[in-house]
Amino acid sequence: MRGKKYCLLLAKKYVVDDGDEYYDVSSSSFGRSDDDDDVVGMVEMGMSLCPVPTNITSSNATIAGAAGGNDGTSNKSSEETMTPTPLIGVICVSPKHQKEGIGMKLLQKCEEVAREIWKEDFICVDVEPDNAPALSLFEMGGYVECLDGEGGGALMRNTTILRRRSAEVKPHYLLRKRIRDDDGDGLNDDI
Repeated sequence: MRGKKYCLLLAKKYVVDDGDEYYDVSSSSFGRSDDDDDVVGMVEMGMSLCPVPTNITSSNATIAGAAGGNDGTSNKSSEETMTPTPLIGVICVSPKHQKEGIGMKLLQKCEEVAREIWKEDFICVDVEPDNAPALSLFEMGGYVECLDGEGGGALMRNTTILRRRSAEVKPHYLLRKRIRDDDGDGLNDDI
């Protein structure tokens, strides 16, 4: 990830040690533990060129993907342009702590940073098509597939990833979520 906007968030367990209380950076609700400040999850976010709608007619329109959103609105915008957009590149949670809501909290914190600090309207994520747990997390978080514009299918793009110190180029779905409404307010004010 390149650019001036970059964020690395760590999720830590709540620790009580001799009466002292320690909290993770983003929330104190990850659960109690007698272990020392264990990192149980992390997320990396930066800026990357992603297709973003340039003409949205409804303040509650969802973005790309299938023919309609869960709220019954259309999710196809009339025009899109490649624009620097917050992109979640890596999100992971320790296998011992999965299914505890940590991934969703990390995702929500990224959305908060992108909306409140970076003043962005959209956030995107690259995810491998065979990563079912990640696809489920992003779907539950309201992310939808970007359309490729030609065949109407999900937009795939090649992403270079490092595994065991070797670079691989693998296809990834590009998912997107609108995080700010037309008035400039957050769509999820309860976060």
